[in-house]
Amino acid sequence: WRDDRWNVGIIVGPCFGIPADKAIIDIEDDSPEGRKLADTLLKDYPGPAYAGGKSIHRLYRWTPDLPVADKGIIVVDGLEFRMGRPEKQSQSVAPPSIHHTGAQYQWIEGRSLDDLPIIELPKEVIEFLHEKNHSNVRAGGGTAPNEARKFRARAGKISPGNRHHALLVEANNLWRHAFRIWGINRLEDE
Repeated sequence: WRDDRWNVGIIVGPCFGIPADKAIIDIEDDSPEGRKLADTLLKDYPGPAYAGGKSIHRLYRWTPDLPVADKGIIVVDGLEFRMGRPEKQSQSVAPPSIHHTGAQYQWIEGRSLDDLPIIELPKEVIEFLHEKNHSNVRAGGGTAPNEARKFRARAGKISPGNRHHALLVEANNLWRHAFRIWGINRLEDE
């Protein structure tokens, strides 16, 4: 581990044996609108936070009263609430990892894990999330960020942060296509 640079991932939500009282969520702004919303919702409830690439990640305690999101993520106006769930695990890259742009993830001064405890979200933020998640599901929308737009066409543009998911989707599509043509008995291990 000391000889190479390794990136670090934080698993969000209660999965992989992480007890519910130790699980966390990550709230990440991916746009100026997301940052403004985060500042409005969370300014009076500071928790540990770090910057990486173009966004700020804020860590809070997972609680059972959080809404259940289809993909383990709820996105509201460019603000991602990564909560994970046992069936849909999720993670966030954390300090001292290196972003694909070359920037290093770093704790924000005065907001590291040594400076602030990981606290629960205030009830009004949880109620806000329930309302946004419910209206999004009712409108027929997914809760993952721009999911339909990102992967609607094979030739569509795929951003560097989504390569793994796009390749996994494409591999699954190819396997399903082969299965429909040849059936299970004609598919070989190779």
